[in-house]
Amino acid sequence: MWQKKIAMIKKFLLNPWTVGIGSTVCAAIILKIFDLLVGTKILDYIGGALYTSLKFLYNLLDYRLPIGLFLSILLIYFLYKRINLRKNRRPIYLDYKEDEFQGILYRWSYKYLNGKYRIEEIVAYCPTCKHRIVHDQCLNCGAVYLDKKNRQERKAMIYYGVEKKYNINEFHEFGE
Repeated sequence: MWQKKIAMIKKFLLNPWTVGIGSTVCAAIILKIFDLLVGTKILDYIGGALYTSLKFLYNLLDYRLPIGLFLSILLIYFLYKRINLRKNRRPIYLDYKEDEFQGILYRWSYKYLNGKYRIEEIVAYCPTCKHRIVHDQCLNCGAVYLDKKNRQERKAMIYYGVEKKYNINEFHEFGE
């Protein structure tokens, strides 16, 4: 029986609304105590600013705007937001930064240049121990891998992986 009550109290205290309102009330109480001890009027100034802000909002909402002007402003706002969302949208394939091709693990990064994403820093790793391969040999376990691909061939493999995983069929999205 006590466990249920404790669980309910815990649920109430951990509710985001309770935390937000409770922390605001606690901050106001602490600020009021500080005001009383030091002799300042910080809380009064904050209250005055809040009152002035609310009064301004009330007067603004009470002001009668022509409905056409209001709808035009609303339309412009939503169009602006939509254009900004399109501009700032991050392609999902940018999370794809490693894959195994022909028995070798490759990791890479992307660089945004001239409005397009380019693949940069392609590095080969041992698929067994995940350490770097240098001169066809793993630095950790000593396994030998014959990796005779040049940079363009490695990029082509990565493009293929992106196409296969995300159904992107055009290389121009990458800027190559």
